[in-house]
Amino acid sequence: MKKAIQYCRVSSEGQADNTSIQDQQEKIKNYSKTYDIEIVAQFSDISSGGNTEREGYQNLKEYIKENKIDCIIVYKLDRLHRSLKNLLQDKEEFEEQGISIISVIEQMDTSTAQGKLFFNIIGSFSEFEKDLINTRTQAGKAIKIKNGQFTAGKIPYGYEIEKSEYLIINDKQAETVKQIYKLYLADNSIRAIAEKVEIPKSTVAYILKNEAYIGKLQQEKESYIDIPQIIAKRTFTMVQTKLNKNNKRG
Repeated sequence: MKKAIQYCRVSSEGQADNTSIQDQQEKIKNYSKTYDIEIVAQFSDISSGGNTEREGYQNLKEYIKENKIDCIIVYKLDRLHRSLKNLLQDKEEFEEQGISIISVIEQMDTSTAQGKLFFNIIGSFSEFEKDLINTRTQAGKAIKIKNGQFTAGKIPYGYEIEKSEYLIINDKQAETVKQIYKLYLADNSIRAIAEKVEIPKSTVAYILKNEAYIGKLQQEKESYIDIPQIIAKRTFTMVQTKLNKNNKRG
């Protein structure tokens, strides 16, 4: 009887278009019974297929170094990797240890010549699908940025996000931001301001330099969205001039 490792993966807990880990396990269990294969270990991850540092995946690789097995069974090939390069690397590494890869859905076993050919074809399609998803994601982000919606990064102190993904002013925090600018122009040090408003010194420094407060928030590379303004441009410019002078003084 062949000995096998079972490996399952989903990208996220709530991802509706993925078969759940439990469903994958059940399909692999039924397959192994049909083909008289003994499952000796099980590993799983909730992580992107592009992440090669997945805990379950790394544990699988450690397991096969110390234990003799015949094959690794996955529900679908892209559960192991979406990158053809990574799939081929694994296939070569596993073959050196006498281990084949079996995909339940694709009915593929790399211990056969037909399975090896099919592996390369399916792997190419998995990578194509990954690139297609990335393209759609970037296109979606570009549309959101054009519409002025928040897409990435940390929400600046002084703002909060609506369900529609537009940033709005958090009135309480915005008053603190205004106070920070006022105190700095009144010759208070960043340390003194941090103690007075009771937020970290690094946050105060970040607030004084962040042009988001004049209504421009950077998103993707050189892309900006317009957001509600908290600080007047003239006040922001005065603070930048003062910061530069203080930095030169050391």
